[in-house]
Amino acid sequence: MKLKRKLWITVISISIIIFCIVMTLFISTANMDYGSNFSNSIDYSEMWTNKEIMVIVPHQDDEINLAGATIKRLIDNGNNVKVVFATNGDFKGLGTKRIKEAVEAVRILGVNSENVIFLGYGDRWEETKEHIYNSDDNKIISSYIGKNETYGTDKYLDFRSSISGEPSSYTRGNYKNDMKDVIEMYFPDIIFAIDFDSHADHKSTSLIFEEAFCEVLRENKEYNPKVFKGFAYKTAWKAKDDFYGFNLESTLIPEKDSLINKNYDLDVPQYLWSERVRLPVAKEALSYTQNSNLVNKSLKAHKTQKASRRTVNIVNSDKVFWERETSSITYEAEVIASSGEFKYINDFKLIDSSNVNDIKLIDECVWIPDNEDNDKSFRINFASAKDIEKLVIYDNFSLEDNILESTIRFSDGSEEKVNNLNHDGTKTVITFPTKKDIEFLEFKINKYEGNNPGICEFEVYEKNESKETEYIKLILDNENETFIYRYTVDNEKEIPLNLYSYPKLDGILGVENCNISTNNDNIQFKENKLIISDNIKPGKYKVRVELKDNTKIFDEIEIFIPNKLQKGYIKLTQEFEKIIKKIPGKIEGEFYKIKKLILRE
Repeated sequence: MKLKRKLWITVISISIIIFCIVMTLFISTANMDYGSNFSNSIDYSEMWTNKEIMVIVPHQDDEINLAGATIKRLIDNGNNVKVVFATNGDFKGLGTKRIKEAVEAVRILGVNSENVIFLGYGDRWEETKEHIYNSDDNKIISSYIGKNETYGTDKYLDFRSSISGEPSSYTRGNYKNDMKDVIEMYFPDIIFAIDFDSHADHKSTSLIFEEAFCEVLRENKEYNPKVFKGFAYKTAWKAKDDFYGFNLESTLIPEKDSLINKNYDLDVPQYLWSERVRLPVAKEALSYTQNSNLVNKSLKAHKTQKASRRTVNIVNSDKVFWERETSSITYEAEVIASSGEFKYINDFKLIDSSNVNDIKLIDECVWIPDNEDNDKSFRINFASAKDIEKLVIYDNFSLEDNILESTIRFSDGSEEKVNNLNHDGTKTVITFPTKKDIEFLEFKINKYEGNNPGICEFEVYEKNESKETEYIKLILDNENETFIYRYTVDNEKEIPLNLYSYPKLDGILGVENCNISTNNDNIQFKENKLIISDNIKPGKYKVRVELKDNTKIFDEIEIFIPNKLQKGYIKLTQEFEKIIKKIPGKIEGEFYKIKKLILRE
């Protein structure tokens, strides 16, 4: 009886293993990417080709969360991409392993190992729980695993050791200086940097970057790169599992319950979801199955994190960011105020935290004049006389504390009356005809509500430049505004379309501003919809959209009408892959049960 039971257990175990092997072979040999029968003019755009680009993230795997599918496309377009890791991700003592994993992961995306930079700081800190970001500038602290200076591996040195021969002690001041120096070593044209995620190291990297970057701007007046901030958690690692289907979804707005404060769109209160910058992803990052997706292959390199389990959360048809303008002349200006912490007015930071370990804490980022201050004003003295056309003002994001009326007085004697700054802290943009030779301006609060009226950031621009469209993308005219590359038709006869453009213009740029053509008479564009005729045969068709006033800016997509066999094959392969992805955990559980049964015998 005992022998039969053991034999039965063995047969079941072998059967499970054989089934897994067969299905894995089936999935691994199935080519389920979207192909390459689509294109976009961004690949030829002056703005997005042949540039120096830097990606700044806290941990090894965050480069994929933040910009993985974008990195590949940027490299394919001739850009030189460097990836900077602020920490070694060594909370569990796996720092050297994670460094090696990161080099392999970004290699899969096309980044050469010499373009991978490790600042070498700790992941979490000693028992006191004081984070390096909130410690004194010169205080040396120990990481969670007892390190007190930056490190790398024999092959991949930490940044400071690689340029000076000596590591940096773990101090806040060194952390900021290393961040500043790595930016100034390369002066990238475009920077993608992590934003204020719920993880303390993510917050710290975001804030240290902004602090260091502000110093770079102050000391290098002609340097004005494009800066895009983005999240690793809410729009990637912890995003909705929405991978499977005929058409890959675009990044979804985070659920309100997941946010620091449900009153805002995102964890940075000043950001609006509608103002996100959406970048198209690489062709290799578009697929029906995880196994055929380049991002999944890159995630697999992060073995210690089991990162490929998050492919279904991370992979979308776009990557989203929030752009920060960098040409404000306030960074080089002197600010004085009637009272309050006026350093917050021109520090590039929209938010801050006196304790980044506290998930919900946002503070020490708003100029708030004293209650007994009857003046409640500040003055910005420019380094030299400036011509000014635009102001961008961020009110205190507290919904209870709002500036209702204010006056901006300029050195030429002119004034601008400003009523009702955006009360949610989002930017209020004020434009006017050029004010010549302005030496200073004064901002005064005249009327307010709440106890703490104030300003998070005050930006001044010499030019109110009308930005031209750099690229466009056809999207589904649905709630998620899904980016389209190859659209797989599932019995639809009408496909509602609209257009995304970067930059987003003040006027509406939609499909009505474009020329739209198809390569088959059975697909017609009418009333902002693709109309598919009943006479159309299964196959692949093209739809092209061009701007009427600049036909060099275009997007070309594929409409794929599968036959029943092709449609079934896609569904079957996806279902098989779902099963395979669940099996490792189930097998682990089953073997545990089997082990208990055998031991019981």
